[in-house]
Amino acid sequence: MWLKDSVALQGRIIDETKNTVVVMTGGTKKRLIKALYAFEFDLGNKVARIDGAVLQKRPEERIKIKLMKRW
Repeated sequence: MWLKDSVALQGRIIDETKNTVVVMTGGTKKRLIKALYAFEFDLGNKVARIDGAVLQKRPEERIKIKLMKRW
C-alpha cells in the first residue's frame, strides 16, 4: 500500500469494509482508509496498482460493477 505522499506499507489484507481495510503487517493490525491509499497487488509476474478511491465499495457491490472495456 502506498500513501499518496509515497509512504510504503507492506502486509496482507485480512478484513475489509466499505471505506477501510485491515492489514496485518509486522504482527500488528492496521486499519487504513481506502481513499487515502493506492494499493499494489503482486500478481506473480505483474504488479497492479489501484487507487483506493476506486475500491470504495463493499466487496459484494464491486462484483456487480461493469468495468470499461479497453481494446
